[in-house]
Amino acid sequence: MSSEAITEVMSARDERLGNTLGRLRDFVSNAGRKLGLSPRAIYNLKLAVDEIATNIVMYAYPDSTDDDLITVTARFHADKLEIMLEDTGIPYDPRDRHMPTSLDSPLDTRELGGLGVYFALNSVDEFTYHRTGDTNHNHLFMYRPLNDISQSLQQRVMLYSQRDRDGIHAVLSDAGYHVDKVSERTTLLKALRDHRYDLLIIGTDIQATDAFRMLKRLRLSAITHDVPLLAIGSDGVYLSRCMELGATDFLLTPLDPVLLELRARITIEHSRTAIRDRIQKIAKHIKAILLSDEPELRFGREMNIDQFLEHVLNEVQGVYNADAGTVYLKEEDNHLHFVVMQTHSLGIHSGGTATTTTRMPSVALFDADGNPNHTHIASHVVHTGEVINITDIYENDRFDFSGTRWFDEHNQYRSVSTLTVPLTDHNDEAVGVLQLINAQDESGHIIPFDRSQQMLVEALSAYTAVILSNYRLLQRQATLASIENDMRVGRRIQRDFMPDTIPEIDGWAIDARFYPAREVAGDFYDIYVVDDYVVMILADVCDKGVGAALFMALIRSLLRAYLSQARQRLVGLPAERQTPTRFMAELRKVVQHTNDYIIEHHYELTMFATLFLSIVHLPSGHMYYINGGHSPTPILRRQKTGKLERLMPTGPAVGMFDDAWFEVKTERLQPGDLLFAFTDGVNDAHNAHGELLGEEDVLAIVQEAEAVDTLLTHITNTVFNQIGSSTQFDDMTFWAISRQGK
Repeated sequence: MSSEAITEVMSARDERLGNTLGRLRDFVSNAGRKLGLSPRAIYNLKLAVDEIATNIVMYAYPDSTDDDLITVTARFHADKLEIMLEDTGIPYDPRDRHMPTSLDSPLDTRELGGLGVYFALNSVDEFTYHRTGDTNHNHLFMYRPLNDISQSLQQRVMLYSQRDRDGIHAVLSDAGYHVDKVSERTTLLKALRDHRYDLLIIGTDIQATDAFRMLKRLRLSAITHDVPLLAIGSDGVYLSRCMELGATDFLLTPLDPVLLELRARITIEHSRTAIRDRIQKIAKHIKAILLSDEPELRFGREMNIDQFLEHVLNEVQGVYNADAGTVYLKEEDNHLHFVVMQTHSLGIHSGGTATTTTRMPSVALFDADGNPNHTHIASHVVHTGEVINITDIYENDRFDFSGTRWFDEHNQYRSVSTLTVPLTDHNDEAVGVLQLINAQDESGHIIPFDRSQQMLVEALSAYTAVILSNYRLLQRQATLASIENDMRVGRRIQRDFMPDTIPEIDGWAIDARFYPAREVAGDFYDIYVVDDYVVMILADVCDKGVGAALFMALIRSLLRAYLSQARQRLVGLPAERQTPTRFMAELRKVVQHTNDYIIEHHYELTMFATLFLSIVHLPSGHMYYINGGHSPTPILRRQKTGKLERLMPTGPAVGMFDDAWFEVKTERLQPGDLLFAFTDGVNDAHNAHGELLGEEDVLAIVQEAEAVDTLLTHITNTVFNQIGSSTQFDDMTFWAISRQGK
């Protein structure tokens, strides 16, 4: 039999995945039955093959075509069944991409989707992967029937009895059971916490009050959720009460040893069947969360995050058969907001796919004094990351459940057990809370939330949080892409505010440079010719980025508008009144009106700009200027003295004071003189060690300047050599004007 093999070829096109998985399951089932595997072993093998085939379609064949195929081969060995899946897609080892080392490993070390591969591949005895040529080979092995293992394990029974007058210990021990007997309730509870038992029996010599207290304690602690309990007695009322408190079955005395052994075996078998059914149910819920085929529930741009959260809540409620559940999300206002809320027994459904939404008050994460809110259970788990499992809300005084009591009172409801789990992402940050209320057994009775399944719910909650965080990141990336595009448009618009070309004027050399630190800047310059004058402006807004760029556009527009009005007023005057004094008065009004407008309309912005505004009469070289809070602007008197002079501030920054006074001063640019204006981003340029270029270094370059173009090139090279590999911190703008001739 070891050499026998069967092979089939199936489509790996994603639209046909459902048909392929169905054929694969039938193929594996037939092969497993042929080798004699147990039903459980066949189920585990089908689960693993299903997971690997799905991953092949998703990752090995990212561009789905009709030529994509999966070849499945079953090889029968004497002691195992080998299933091999082969594909010719891109190299893809599912363990490298998805599989965590264990469920206890930190979430930030596991990739998205790892739980599915982890559960699937750990359900088989061995899995290997290798690639030969252009073919991926996935091998899955199942060595032995699982039923043989379970039958070989000795079953354990706990007997709660004082003197065991009915000989229960002896009867069950002779039948092959491992029997432990305890007589104290505290000892019993400790033993049940420390060891796994297949059956718990309450003997006939236990007082009814002790039996009832023990049953209530077990029910509240939920430590025997999977352990069947057999009550033995002669009083029907006593046995009925035991059944009400959680007993699985009962036996009447006097005991028949054959009936005792038979009832113990049947109770254990029924319990194991229930456990298997519950495991299959849990696996179904897990698979529904991890491997949904609906685009609204799968991570991507088509995902509907509210429907996904509703889907997760439904499946997690199904794990516990919980009647009610809620998902909160943490928002930027430091509150938890309801996203999905549902109570099956009351028909309440809000959020997700619901057509109506119930408005519920949000939960504040901090109190009025700014302290963390630990009064509300949902807020508490966000701050602490703690999972809270409460068996009865009305018996708990740790948290404020007044809102829950109000809900119960107004809806004729009774909230009992609750499980509150933080949605903690890969950065160990709680992005929300999942809360379940009223777990139920198969009969619909409210029970505590089983702590043995709590770790699974925590893992699913963490998976949900990572999906949520990645979805928000995806949305933020789309928003940022839109913002970046807007910034590029803004940069082009801002460039349009700058001169397209620098005026070329006989007898004069003029040039400028502009280097923004970001997409848009708060620096600007303006150079243009009007009649026999050249207007030259340099300004530096007190901030950087979009706000500074908008403020820059405002100041530039105001200056241009007021300069145009001033020119019209001057031109309209008779020639004898067009005096330098009147010219200077009009120029002062330009800056004064700009300052007043900003103070009146935008004072709350607390933004201002330093400004150097100069107007040069080209035939004579006579210059009128205002220095509004800007750094002293150097003039190189190349012909007269060969030294630098500094044009000091003649007023404060524009937009800083409502009663500011801006004085207009004059200079005459002689042939050979050079005026250089620059913003502080030039002298504050620093390298990776924080070392500044410094104003003295800038002035030294100006001192040695031969011409305008070579000066600006030298300044540019010096500044960017200083910055080196570090990031430009501030906007840099500078221009120069020189009168030629001797």
